[in-house]
Parts: sequence; C-alpha cells; structure tokens
Amino acid sequence: GNAPVFHCEATDEAEMRTWEESRLRWCCEHRSVGCGVHQKLPSPYDCNLGQAEAWSVAKGSWCCSIEHKGCRFDCFKQLDAWEHTWSLKKRAWCCSHQKLGCIKPKEFDCTE
Repeated sequence: GNAPVFHCEATDEAEMRTWEESRLRWCCEHRSVGCGVHQKLPSPYDCNLGQAEAWSVAKGSWCCSIEHKGCRFDCFKQLDAWEHTWSLKKRAWCCSHQKLGCIKPKEFDCTE
C-alpha cells in the first residue's frame, strides 16, 4: 500500500508536540522517533480489550509495536536464526509489522 512517509527530524520535544498524531505514530513506529511524546498521547486502542486475533491490522500493529501486546509472533525470539527457524507466516507477519525477518535481496538470484 502507499502508506504515508513522514519527515521525522525534529529539533526538540516541543516541536514534536505540534505534529499531527498520525505523524508521531508513524515516526515512532518506523523511525523510533517521538515515541516518548507519542506515549503521552491517549492510546487510540484499548490493547487489553478483545481477542488479538479479532483486532484490525492497524490495532494489532499499534498494540504490538507500542504496548508490546497482542503480537501474533514474538519477532525477537530466535531472531538470530530466523532464516532457518521461522515459518513463512511468522516471516511475513514480522516483516510487515516489525520490519524483522524480511527477505534480503541477496536471496534472489537475478541472473536466471
């Protein structure tokens, strides 16, 4: 999808407080910038409510990356050996939600 990409450089926390909530969320999730400011915002989701399997992708992604709740997979477990130990489902989930376990370009042979 064409998710927005935000510019995450900031001079200080005061400036970050002027950012749109969506920008803070994005910068925290994708660049680990502004997470402290972000955590002071009211959570858009109740990460203790309902079954994680039934959550929307957005809620699952937010709760997992911000509150470390409802993660379908523990993407830090066996991270050093992910290529050999993770299932394809876990690879796909961790890659799209946590940017971990993504297939590296060298795994493709482009000469064929």
